[in-house]
Amino acid sequence: MTMILLTQPPDDSQEIHRLIERAARQDVTLDPTSARALAGLGAIAATRKLDGVCHLIRAGRTRGLELSFQEASQRIEARGGNVAEAIRRLAAAHRAEIRKTTSETIRYAADRGLMFAPSSIEQHLKQRGRRGTQAYIDQLGAIMDTAAIVGADCSQTLATRRLSLAEGDARQVIADFVASHRRRLDRQTIACRVPVPPHAPRERANAFAGCGCQRCCDRLAAHMQGYIGKLVATPLFQGLDREEASAIANLELIQSLETWPGGNFTGWFAIRLKCRVLEIYRSRSAEERKLISLDAAYALADDESGRIVSLGERVPDRSIDVLIIVLLRERLAEAALQLRRTRAERSEEYTGGF
Repeated sequence: MTMILLTQPPDDSQEIHRLIERAARQDVTLDPTSARALAGLGAIAATRKLDGVCHLIRAGRTRGLELSFQEASQRIEARGGNVAEAIRRLAAAHRAEIRKTTSETIRYAADRGLMFAPSSIEQHLKQRGRRGTQAYIDQLGAIMDTAAIVGADCSQTLATRRLSLAEGDARQVIADFVASHRRRLDRQTIACRVPVPPHAPRERANAFAGCGCQRCCDRLAAHMQGYIGKLVATPLFQGLDREEASAIANLELIQSLETWPGGNFTGWFAIRLKCRVLEIYRSRSAEERKLISLDAAYALADDESGRIVSLGERVPDRSIDVLIIVLLRERLAEAALQLRRTRAERSEEYTGGF
């Protein structure tokens, strides 16, 4: 007669299984060898050490460092079992590594003709990692190199914006530059298709822009001068010099012709010119605005649309700095005091003979 004895697993196996499950609940993978070594410390000591190692591993993950259980355990043992000290040393080492990586990445970008602030590089490193940041720099460099080859005006800011609009696809941005270059070359050899321009100004602008030959481009530029003069006279252009505004409008006219998707060319040009002027207003530094005197006809701050508004229109608005409001009130009080003194002096002058 054969007897089958059902025996319970040894206590070590239960403890190892408990430690592995506890580590899994903290999103940490514990290998059986390390679990067996922890089980020999006793239940309380093993649990305490396991929780400390898991805490260090999670702290490393928040800084982009993936530590194994053995590496984290060795770091804690090197600090005499002090988990807080191990985390502090890990953070200090991570900051030093970030500074080193930031300086290396800045040199990497400078070798490709790009300039980045350290804060921008650190932000890219947090989002993309080191390889992703270098790939991003390579994409910007390729875009700017292509623009220089085809003769297009493309700064680093414009390349960044184009790459963002293309959702990180540098090949699409390069293809757009190449296509624009081909259109410019074709425009020099294409035959004119507008023998008789339309009479309506809107239809005439659409016809000149749709033809694309050099003759029609010159006719379009001459035709749009009157419309550009009306746009420059609007309050939106008060913050720019008249000649500067006209030069910006003529430059935008050429770029609008390159990117015109069809339809109403005059409206397309007006929208792009407005966006260009608002971008110029937003790019002005705060130091330039501080140079404007309080006696100037316009305020120190812009409204949401980028237009400089008058001082009387801006004072009731509480969105400006409180210090500016206080200074304005002090100036008004001084002016009122001076006016009262003047009236008092004139009163004594006119009443002194009676």
